Order: sequence, then C-alpha cells, then structure tokens
Amino acid sequence: MPLEDIMLDIDNGVKGIRIGLDEKYVTNGVDPELSQAVLQGVNRLESLGANIIEIKMPDVDEYLPAWRTLCPAEAFTAHREFYPSRHAEYGPYFRKWLEIGSEVSGVDYVKANNQRNQCNGLVRLAMQEVDAVVCPSTTGPAYPITMEKMYGPLDNSPDLSYQRFTVPYNYNGYPTLSVPCGLTNDGMPLSLQFVGHPFSESLLCKIGQAYEKATEWHLMHPTD
Repeated sequence: MPLEDIMLDIDNGVKGIRIGLDEKYVTNGVDPELSQAVLQGVNRLESLGANIIEIKMPDVDEYLPAWRTLCPAEAFTAHREFYPSRHAEYGPYFRKWLEIGSEVSGVDYVKANNQRNQCNGLVRLAMQEVDAVVCPSTTGPAYPITMEKMYGPLDNSPDLSYQRFTVPYNYNGYPTLSVPCGLTNDGMPLSLQFVGHPFSESLLCKIGQAYEKATEWHLMHPTD
C-alpha cells in the first residue's frame, strides 16, 4: 500500500481488528512486570474496540538455536563482496559473526533451515484466524549495557530465550511493531509487540497509532 494511503487510514482506529492473545505465551518465562504491562495494553486495545481472540501460540524455544546457524551464514553471504577481503574494517563483534558464518557447512545450514521451516509452519497455523498477535518484545525489561558489549568481542552466551519473541518472526519475515507500554518499579522501560501477516505493515501502524493515542508511555523520556 502506498505511504499516502497508509497515512490516510492510520487514524481509523482498531475497531473490529482481530488481535490474538495467548496469555501463557505472554507470561511463561517472562518478567512479571512486563507481562502485566502487556496484558494491560491488551485491555486498553479491547476498550478501543479491538476484538481480542484467544489463540494458542507454539512453544518455539527448541527452534531458537537454529538462528545461530542461519543468521551468521546468511550475513556472511550478504557481505561476501567485502568480507574477508576487508575484514579489518569491521568491528570485532560483527567480524566474529561473519567468521562463524563462513564456517557453517551446507549440511548444518540445511538442518537449521528445516528447523526454521517447521517453526514458520507452527506460527502460521497459530495466526490463521487473527489479523495480528500481541506479545512482549523481549522476555524482560531493558537492561544495562556497556560500550564494550555493544562494540566489543562477540558474546557467545548460549541463552537465546531473550529472543523468543523476535527470532520466530525473523525466520518467517512477519512484520512487527514494538511500542512502549510501561515502566518497571526501577524505572526501566517496557514494551509490547504487535505481529502481523506478510505485507500488513499498514495494519500494524494503525494498531500502534491507536494504542499510542490512548496512552502516554511514548511521551516519556529520560531526564539525564
């Protein structure tokens, strides 16, 4: 849809839009303050006229490790014009990521891709009766980060649970939109995520617009 049409349609609200919710998906393994904020956001959308429909999302944790094979391998392919010939111009984190990608075998890639396809099928099945799904953006609130973590060596932590709400939609190319939905007791920001079907970016913008018009979280900024 052309951008001008999206903008004309963006203020029409969420009345009648079918938004899927799986409370177990939203709460299991998720920080309690975050899951509560997400559910409060769902209540706000329902008060605006959205149809909240109970769905059952799949347990995707077993498919997350495949991302560590697929993502670096595909990044290496995308950067093959410049890596490794200009490897010194890359930062240490991404340079190591590309090195890992260069070592992925065809057999390992096929195995990981099969995992991705299985995950895609489960998510597609779960979303077939709704226009969008609401869930957290991550499993916890924002956390402290240092310059070393952003630009230093690659962190090889095996824990991928933090990406439970991002990797599956990275796999299948479903568009997502995250919006602020509250603060922790310590003042750290929380966010919820809307997931749509392919090419439904305009719908997600409409949902996000309606939500932010009815809340004030997006107007809050750090004081220092």
